[in-house]
Amino acid sequence: MRKVLVLLTIIALASACNKEKDIKPQATNATASIASKEGGGESDCIFDVTVCNGTFIFANQAEYDVVYNCLEQEYEQHNDDFEALYANLNDDDFNAMADQIGFDEDQTLINFELSHSFVSYRDKLRKLEDVWLNNTTLNPATDPDLIDYYDDAVANALASDAGKVMIGTDLYVIDTQGEMWVLPNATCNDIPGLSNDPAVLANTPNVKTIHGPTPNTDCKNNEKNIEYKDYDNGNKKIKCKAKFQASSWVVMEQM
Repeated sequence: MRKVLVLLTIIALASACNKEKDIKPQATNATASIASKEGGGESDCIFDVTVCNGTFIFANQAEYDVVYNCLEQEYEQHNDDFEALYANLNDDDFNAMADQIGFDEDQTLINFELSHSFVSYRDKLRKLEDVWLNNTTLNPATDPDLIDYYDDAVANALASDAGKVMIGTDLYVIDTQGEMWVLPNATCNDIPGLSNDPAVLANTPNVKTIHGPTPNTDCKNNEKNIEYKDYDNGNKKIKCKAKFQASSWVVMEQM
């Protein structure tokens, strides 16, 4: 299991890696809750969302927000419950315990996707990452994190494996450079034909970017820089990730 710590850039990193701090048990029946989720149980977030051409179609922004917020709460609860149960363990033992019992931090999202027979962008990235991590030497240039443009597990779970989601009649897609585009007044039939190639999108009628300059400029939104540093005599790596969106933050991952 990867332990991910998300920090604002202004926060001192020295205080960020102590697992025994800031762990708050969220439920007295945490063990039963975790077991029910990990066993492939039904998601607590039950919504009748339309799936067409492999893409979720939400009636409006309000419906998307309700589903997103429910999934986010369930996702955080699942992970908080597990951390609370094993808060006394150091990082290595914590990860070993997660591997031993087969804990999956994404399980609640997986359950939701399965309930809709949906193949998500999260699932696509996960499979690519599994292949990447299986290499003896990890090549930063092929790290799937480079194409994790949403940088949000829940948003990834609501986007198709092609990076598309439809809200009302607006069809959204993230291109291969991380820029968000929208096709207004779309229908289900428009989903397969909407490319994720920025050059194609730039010349597709009625399609426009959501924010920021167009992808062929030097200054873009969703820019990301990733560096890797060895520690523990080279047995482990720290991934340092800086991303610009509306604001910047650093993500450190133990690998």
